[in-house]
Amino acid sequence: MKQTLLCLALALCAFSPSILAAASKTIIFNGQNHENITLSYQDQETRYRDEVVNSTCTRQVPDGVERVCEQVLRYREQCHYEPGRQDCHYTPSRQECHTTPSRRECRYEPGGVVCSYENGRRICRNEPGRQVCHTIPGQRVCQTIPGEYVCTQIPGRNVCSQVPYYERVCHNETRYRTESYSCKKTISVPYKVTINHEAKVDFTFENAMNVKEATLNLNFVEDQLLELSTAKDDVLVLAQQETLYLEKNGDSYTTHASYRVSFLPKERVLSPVKAPAEQVELNQDQMSFVIGKSFNPSQLKVFVRLHAKKTLFHKEIDIQRTFSGNELRMIDINNGGIASQSTVQLNFNELSIELKKRKYDITITTSIELKGGKVINEGPINLTQTKTIDKYKVD
Repeated sequence: MKQTLLCLALALCAFSPSILAAASKTIIFNGQNHENITLSYQDQETRYRDEVVNSTCTRQVPDGVERVCEQVLRYREQCHYEPGRQDCHYTPSRQECHTTPSRRECRYEPGGVVCSYENGRRICRNEPGRQVCHTIPGQRVCQTIPGEYVCTQIPGRNVCSQVPYYERVCHNETRYRTESYSCKKTISVPYKVTINHEAKVDFTFENAMNVKEATLNLNFVEDQLLELSTAKDDVLVLAQQETLYLEKNGDSYTTHASYRVSFLPKERVLSPVKAPAEQVELNQDQMSFVIGKSFNPSQLKVFVRLHAKKTLFHKEIDIQRTFSGNELRMIDINNGGIASQSTVQLNFNELSIELKKRKYDITITTSIELKGGKVINEGPINLTQTKTIDKYKVD
């Protein structure tokens, strides 16, 4: 199917915009359930064919030899002898340090008579002499080595480098001239082809109980195959394109399409977006506002944003939620027995929303998501309303 639609788009790119604009038809609806129409017109398409024709070609042919000389950059090696020399330099003084190893020292302690009292008696005994040893740790010893001149003998050597020079070089060069001759060439020749276009379109009409008559306009357009529109303003007209394919037979193209057209009461459908939300009230427990009554809550969407900016003592609060009409608690407001508005209530406890005492910027966007096709009314149709309130204080 995608390939078929691509072929349709490519075929339409070759159509003349003036001819496309003229390819249109008016459908009068006056209560019928079905309508079949056919659009036909012809278009001129430019094509190309290859033809071989007589022509004149050119070629380069030799026309003698001439002597050509030029200066050519070359290089030669040039060497010279560098005699030997003595390279001397002064080494500064420096300090060298090392650690002496630890050593063990011993001495002899002579023996003697040792006496002590035990149980009131003085008891003496001879103690033999003994050798006593201990370890002396190593020490860090440093000495200064004076500076001195150190000389190295560098032997002589040949040093070579590449030296540029120019040399005059001559050679024979063949001259050429341009020669014309008869030949044949292949060219693209444009020609016109008449293309026959036909569109067969089936219409099915729904929800038209309160519509007596409506005029629909079907057009071929440049950026899409078919476009359906209507100037009717008292109802919303929706069109759903259900089938679309192209049938090609030689230089004839037949477009097959079908539309499902439905009519909706404009005032009732657009009531929730007729004006922005009003009578907005907000506290820590709930929020309420008034919008036009929704006669089809499944097509209603309400976006609510409560935003408190970051301050020196408070963090930023940014609560954003989107609700469908079936999720909202709406209470009809009766004005003389006819409910034209509804009060929308949001219970923050039920929605798990914790609102603190702050100043909030409030945004309420009400929108209608129509199902059953694209709105084809020519005038502007507003399907969205937004209400903003700055610095609403919640106590």
